[in-house]
Amino acid sequence: MLYTYYNLVLCLAALIHAPLSPFALVNSVAVITTFHFPMMVDELVYRKLIDWNHVQPLVFYAGDLLFHWMPYLLALVRVYECGARVQVWHGLVTMAAHFLWALLHHQTLILNHVYVDMPDHLWIGGWTVAALTHLAVPMIAYWIIPVKSHCSA
Repeated sequence: MLYTYYNLVLCLAALIHAPLSPFALVNSVAVITTFHFPMMVDELVYRKLIDWNHVQPLVFYAGDLLFHWMPYLLALVRVYECGARVQVWHGLVTMAAHFLWALLHHQTLILNHVYVDMPDHLWIGGWTVAALTHLAVPMIAYWIIPVKSHCSA
């Protein structure tokens, strides 16, 4: 199963259970940056992904919006609404989950057999971006999201 689906479940759970919202926010940003990084570095990756999904470009972009950006926006609204403090440990937990998903399900961080064939350096770059995102988002969110009384649901 694609990691994006796990993120969708996490974001939906955060709508019901507010304490999950910091995890959902950090993880969603990491999903976005990890998905888009290879495409920013190698323009052929977009075409490979469109072909791999067997869709037209417009459908691909709509799917990107629906499965990557909408969960992020939902998590952001939920965190802001509840005033949940996003902390570094949220990033450490989501980073561990992200890496463990690849290692436990696929025994590698080079996921050519899961997504599309890319040079190893793009996979390593993507995982580096993911790790940095998981760590940076809590530090940034700490300063820009005001803390309010915490929502319970």
